[in-house]
Amino acid sequence: MLSSLVVAQDTGVPGPGFVELARHLELPVNNPDTYWEDELRGAAGFWSVHDPVLVLDSAIDRLMDELGAIKAAIQRLGDA
Repeated sequence: MLSSLVVAQDTGVPGPGFVELARHLELPVNNPDTYWEDELRGAAGFWSVHDPVLVLDSAIDRLMDELGAIKAAIQRLGDA
């Protein structure tokens, strides 16, 4: 999550809304106490690599997830 870069000025860590957002987005939050640190490392690693293929692959993965969600929603509407 790119929002892992956003932290409170006084504490240097994100607020509780960070983990709540991850759960709302149905991301796997195995350990809320370390989730932010893991995401921060992942975001820094991802955005510091200058590999356009990696960025494109990530965008395509996200698009496929969205298309899958749309397909499931359409199927639910058809079943109703």
